[in-house]
Amino acid sequence: MKNKIAIVTVHAGSTKNLIKTIDSINNQFVKPDLHLIVSKNYDNKILLYKKKYNKFIFKKDKSIYNAMNIGLKLTRDYFLFFLNSGDYLYSSNSIKIIKRFINLYKNKCINFKTILEYKKKRFLIKDQFFKKKNFFSHPSFIRPPVNKLIFYDENFKILSDGIWMNDNKSAYGIKKINSIITVHTLGGVSTNPTFLSIKDNLRFSFQSGFKEIIKYILKIFINKTKYYEIIFHKNYLIK
Repeated sequence: MKNKIAIVTVHAGSTKNLIKTIDSINNQFVKPDLHLIVSKNYDNKILLYKKKYNKFIFKKDKSIYNAMNIGLKLTRDYFLFFLNSGDYLYSSNSIKIIKRFINLYKNKCINFKTILEYKKKRFLIKDQFFKKKNFFSHPSFIRPPVNKLIFYDENFKILSDGIWMNDNKSAYGIKKINSIITVHTLGGVSTNPTFLSIKDNLRFSFQSGFKEIIKYILKIFINKTKYYEIIFHKNYLIK
């Protein structure tokens, strides 16, 4: 089958979040060819949502990036993106939009837009920042089928998303599309500064670590909604 699409969902935590993700995929007008769920938790409830393209792997993975690498091994021949537990597709036409563009750019990575969401607040990347070379949107980053897999660096706990996308961009090139296809729920490990994220960022660079320390201090003194408004105000539209 030509131009097959795979979605990988990594899950560890609330079944409610995973069901939200699965529902958004099962409600698509055009279905993915594979939806692979790598989950630490076994719950009969989620099996009720199983369709012919949903495949479940229940495995005690070592970390989120270890789970993502498990997903990579099984999706080599697909156009692939990660839609992790709690994130969801923006509309029932999201897969249809993806199909249209992978038919045009068959050997490239494709980066669409993602809405960031915290409770009732939404943040959308500004066009001028979206077009910059250094911006990637992980839940909307599509990798083409590959002969040689590029894995996530499991030595990092937070930063491997960006490293993995950069490595794929270098290998295959990238096309940016000004269409929203996913919604990323804020508050998870990638958007919630902690001592672990500070350590990870300091290992990457002093500048990156210093910025994470400032975010951590800011988060302590204000509520999360205001925190996200402050850190995103420069490059995002608040909806």
